[in-house]
Amino acid sequence: MHSFFTMVLIGFSLSTFSAELQVLHVDEPHIQMGKSEAQPGKFYDVEPAGAVLLDATGYDFSSFSSSLITGEPNELKLVIENTEFSISWKPEVTKYFLDTSTLSSNAVQFPGFHEGERFVIAIGKSASDGFRVYWLGVGNVTSKVEP
Repeated sequence: MHSFFTMVLIGFSLSTFSAELQVLHVDEPHIQMGKSEAQPGKFYDVEPAGAVLLDATGYDFSSFSSSLITGEPNELKLVIENTEFSISWKPEVTKYFLDTSTLSSNAVQFPGFHEGERFVIAIGKSASDGFRVYWLGVGNVTSKVEP
């Protein structure tokens, strides 16, 4: 019974916390791959923050199957201010907090999202011969986010 109440409290605190986070949805409108230059994908606009929630619920990564890209993604990369951060991607997990506690880099600690920055999020597969991108999105950090 104790573990049930613990799970309820954890679920409540996560849902309360995530409601305050900006959510970036992994979807077709925001993908930057396979589009013409005349009609690029939509950019994300986020307000300055220490964290965002990336939600890939319902996105089908298997549509990218080819001789170069097979199986599920295994890594998420965030590039901001010329610094690359990463998180291990697990197929059964669809929501990822992008913050200091989850993003790792060999160079620096993740500083958050600051006004005027541009960022790139890539979800793909790391292998011995490089990183294969399944989905790529681009965003801007601005205090002028329209609802």
